[in-house]
Amino acid sequence: MVARIHLRLRAVGVHRPKPAKQGRSCPHGGRRPAARHRPCRCHHSAWHGATRSTICPGGEVIELNGISKDFTEPDGSKRVLFDDLSFAIESERSVAILGRSGSGKTTLLRILAGLDIAYSGTYTFEGNQLEKKGAEMARYRRKHIGVISQHYDLLSDRNVAQNVALAVAERKERADVVTRCLERVGLGGFERKRVDKLSGGEAQRVAIARALAKRPQIILADEPTGALDEATEAEILALFRSLQETGTVFIIATHNHTVAAQCEVQYQLEDRRLEKTHIR
Repeated sequence: MVARIHLRLRAVGVHRPKPAKQGRSCPHGGRRPAARHRPCRCHHSAWHGATRSTICPGGEVIELNGISKDFTEPDGSKRVLFDDLSFAIESERSVAILGRSGSGKTTLLRILAGLDIAYSGTYTFEGNQLEKKGAEMARYRRKHIGVISQHYDLLSDRNVAQNVALAVAERKERADVVTRCLERVGLGGFERKRVDKLSGGEAQRVAIARALAKRPQIILADEPTGALDEATEAEILALFRSLQETGTVFIIATHNHTVAAQCEVQYQLEDRRLEKTHIR
């Protein structure tokens, strides 16, 4: 079974200064190369006031080609999760991947994040095919991807600031980036608070701040409100809506239609197929 999926995503809230005087230019003023698969790398302000690399509108960010993955069930039978699935993301927008438990949405996010490499097929980022087992994939994951999990994945023996700082490579920038990211998610002043004293909503905000601290081009969120009550879920969804204005690619895996409705594009993952169900 072949499922070929293409996500063509438009830019959100992108700053557009004057283009370069010579040559074909991108909307951010950088030079756009002739080759379709090598978009220019432009810069604009991220959530915490620093600059980061981003993709010009229409530039290809990620392309998965011919992805097939299977695994062995406890009874010894073989289960095919993806069969020759292709998936392309070409610009900034928010995307929801809806699916029931066991449909493969978490696995698809892990592949997109470069965390799961046990599959056949190719992974291309900005026109460059990445070796799944090489150092290039690890560098890509560290630099470009932010991940938010359902269960927060915070270190309980460290305080809030220390957890967020884990995502900041430059030591001299850590204090400033941590402060700005916590303020961005509504947790200003929480730097020294113990993680085990946080509410579920506060812990999820810390996880979001940690993802933002990497200045990622792409944020992958796996059931980001799955462990929250309705009121806290509404607060987190409001935060996501505000973050979408930064122009970052947001991909959210969820079984919750309320969460999916916050995204501009919705896909249903079922029976090894990924089908578009909504776009606005």
